[in-house]
Amino acid sequence: MKRFASLLLLAVFIASSFPSATHAQENEAREKKARILVDDDKVQCPNAAFTSIQTAVSAAHSGDTIRVCPGTYDE
Repeated sequence: MKRFASLLLLAVFIASSFPSATHAQENEAREKKARILVDDDKVQCPNAAFTSIQTAVSAAHSGDTIRVCPGTYDE
């Protein structure tokens, strides 16, 4: 499971490394992106909307950012 979380974070990092076409498009896209927070027990990140990485991934849309707080995710 830790490998899954590491691969997910690597994929998010790689995807965010590609430059956008124009500054205007980047600003427009930034406004539409959501930031999704995941915490297994809501101790480190009490405002997390999800306690499961997979649930957060399933709810995410293209361009969204998923932040995974420290914890153990048995999925």
